[in-house]
Amino acid sequence: MDKTNLEFKDVGEIRFGPAYFEVKYKGIILSGDYGRFVKEFDNYVFLEKWLTTSASEGPRVKLTVINKQTDSVAYLRTVEGFIDNVSILSEKEFEYGKRYSSGMIPRFSVLFDDLKWENIRKEKEVKKDVPIKKFFKNIFKI
Repeated sequence: MDKTNLEFKDVGEIRFGPAYFEVKYKGIILSGDYGRFVKEFDNYVFLEKWLTTSASEGPRVKLTVINKQTDSVAYLRTVEGFIDNVSILSEKEFEYGKRYSSGMIPRFSVLFDDLKWENIRKEKEVKKDVPIKKFFKNIFKI
């Protein structure tokens, strides 16, 4: 996904369930694990951040919103279920659905101004892969 500067790295999968990923935005690793749900618009990217990867705890997620113009991120409240079908209603408002195992999909509207925006922190700088010999040399001072 070159135009959003997003990269996905497969981390694992829920037992008998979907895969989850590590996400990098402009070389910065976003904290947490993310599902496959990605919806992109001109100024925003919407991702589904997983709060648990345990099959027994059920799906608990947060909708993550990235503002591509300001490189800021906001997280909505915890959702029991999965995020479904995000759409932008206007410059100021978007809506999303929650999908439950029962198939119910209620819709929620959110104003962009009501979100708590934070700068995307460089929690982990992305480093190029270090050759294994050099890695052990640095650790064990070979």
